[in-house]
Amino acid sequence: MARIVRFHEYGDASVLKIENLDVPPPGADEVQIDVKSIGLNRAEVMFRTHAYMQEARFPSRLGFEAASCESCGRDSHRNHSDPSQGASAH
Repeated sequence: MARIVRFHEYGDASVLKIENLDVPPPGADEVQIDVKSIGLNRAEVMFRTHAYMQEARFPSRLGFEAASCESCGRDSHRNHSDPSQGASAH
């Protein structure tokens, strides 16, 4: 289960919710990461307040910049404790 930051409507910080979601296992060419922290930047504030060039599809997520460690993956050749930065959670 993953904890993610989502919002279901545009607005100020009060629309942000931390929600728990089931995460499917990674595919053959994917890895699962254990996110330690996320960064929220100006573009994400603009996105949440409907002032960004891209429209949100609700429920929408924030926190696409993450510091993490790889958790598991079938074909991974990396050390699972190597930190990863800039992971994209699309």
